[in-house]
Amino acid sequence: MILLLSLFTTLLLPLSVRTTEASNASLSYAPNYAIIGLDVEGEAENSTLVVNYIKELFDNYTYYGWNGNWSGNIVTPALYKYNAGFAELYFDNIALFSKGHASMSECAGGFNQSYIMTQTTHLYDWNYGSSAGSQAHELVVLWHCGTAMNYAPYTNMYCQSCQGDVSFPMAFTKDNTISLDGYNSTTGNRVFIGFEGWSPQFLSTEGLSNNCYYYHFCAALYQFLIEEQLSVSDALDETTRLVTEQTSFGESYIANPHYKNPFPENPDFNMSSRMRIYGNGNLGIP
Repeated sequence: MILLLSLFTTLLLPLSVRTTEASNASLSYAPNYAIIGLDVEGEAENSTLVVNYIKELFDNYTYYGWNGNWSGNIVTPALYKYNAGFAELYFDNIALFSKGHASMSECAGGFNQSYIMTQTTHLYDWNYGSSAGSQAHELVVLWHCGTAMNYAPYTNMYCQSCQGDVSFPMAFTKDNTISLDGYNSTTGNRVFIGFEGWSPQFLSTEGLSNNCYYYHFCAALYQFLIEEQLSVSDALDETTRLVTEQTSFGESYIANPHYKNPFPENPDFNMSSRMRIYGNGNLGIP
């Protein structure tokens, strides 16, 4: 089993204390819903370790008022929704991370709806958005497949039948004006990081340097965001230099379209895939 332990001794730099406002909250989730043929041994364990590590960073290097992390079968749609409502009610700014599986289907109103898979039921985009109230999250990272899809700027993404906004970027940011090129954008008040097509498993190595995995990528990204207080774009560049042979995120494998199919026996699953950055990449953690 490959675990995250090497991260703490080989990849990351020494930490120093930084501060931010107590009116902020961070929420991190790893539902660990397993798909046979896709998840290998150690995937769930490393996902849990990463959300624990993110919480540790927020606990040790910020003054956030609430730093929550949840993994495994306790992560349910009800938990996501309750935490969203509570955080929006009592805190000014929210940073959210979630890692796992997601998919999409057609909703009752004819839209493409996206959903996160938990070990109980699905969390739909429109359902989460309605739970978060009228406000929005400032920094969202959804390390799930397809979470950056179906977002159409300057259009109405509200489904009357579902009574909520479809597409995860809209449901989480409540903003239909964010840039689709957040890595190069300096305008707007929010950042959304998700995936077009397939997201890499944490134990995947495509496009990375030797002995590096995508749990290294994710943990390092948060190291640079929280400990170094870098912007999203700068943190992505530093992470890329740390775990790949490229010198900037824009040059990296994960940032550029590449066809991927974890189930080669079924050509319908062959999809163009990449990480997408929406909003203002000049922002960091709230």
